[in-house]
Amino acid sequence: MRRMVLVALLVFCGLLLASEKEASAIPCTFTWDVSGSMTGSNLGTYDSGSWYAEFVIESTDLSWSDSWGSNGTIANTSGNVVDNISFFNSVTYDLDGGKTYNADWRIYANANVGEGRGSFEWEIDGQMGETGSFVWVSRDASVCGQVSDNLGSDSYSQSDPTSVSGSASYGIMTAESSAAMDVLNVQGDVSNSSPNIYMGQGYSEALFSGTLEVLPDVLPAPGGLMLGALGIAIVGWLRGRRTL
Repeated sequence: MRRMVLVALLVFCGLLLASEKEASAIPCTFTWDVSGSMTGSNLGTYDSGSWYAEFVIESTDLSWSDSWGSNGTIANTSGNVVDNISFFNSVTYDLDGGKTYNADWRIYANANVGEGRGSFEWEIDGQMGETGSFVWVSRDASVCGQVSDNLGSDSYSQSDPTSVSGSASYGIMTAESSAAMDVLNVQGDVSNSSPNIYMGQGYSEALFSGTLEVLPDVLPAPGGLMLGALGIAIVGWLRGRRTL
């Protein structure tokens, strides 16, 4: 009789634990708000600019990954143009408790100025918000950028856990960018006004990179409570049987 009771108890506990494992997924929501502008002046046929904002999350063992974001281009065969940037999105992932995940998001702007006398300027700001039962194991922000023409190039790359800023320039072209934790900023400008320069290029990029650990459910109700109550009841019943 006792053996049958123990077998039934083991089967029941197995079913409860299986259901608890399926219910261990914890919703974690990430929101992303990006705004700014990219302006082109005195553009020609071969002048173009672009920007994009991207969010990536993947498991630590790289078994899965997902991304979402937005992008835009700016061009005008003759004259001036402005691209006002406004992008907001929110996504919720059911992440497994007790596991770690990598999260990256970035803002990037790039411009090419051809043989005309055009120029591009950009300033893009973004902020990531998050809610859920997790903690950041590590967080970092970095920026990089480059400006170049047919005579040469200059570039920079910096990183700091709190905030970073830098600049690079070559001749009449400059680019700068800054980033701070999960608040990112990209700004820069590229122009071409010299008869000796036939092509100017420039980009700025700000990147947030972090590792988060999802907090496990420390009170796995109702399964944990049911198992505890059932165990106490069985132990009491077996002791009662012995006294009889």
